[in-house]
Amino acid sequence: MRIGAESRPETHLRLLLVTSGLPEPLLNDPTSLLDGEVLHPDLKYVQWRIVEVTSDDLHVDSSSLPARIRELIATA
Repeated sequence: MRIGAESRPETHLRLLLVTSGLPEPLLNDPTSLLDGEVLHPDLKYVQWRIVEVTSDDLHVDSSSLPARIRELIATA
């Protein structure tokens, strides 16, 4: 595993992305939301405003997930 990776599945996904020709993503990079909360998405591509997180990492119930995704997109 690479420094910054927190799980084997995260490492497997990162390796799949990189071997498919994508650049290395940032791992667990602090990302500030509009409300000031800071999340640490598993993988992050700043240049494309893409983050990968599991629903567990968001610590929200599923009814608020779409709003949280919009916040992540706005601040990525």
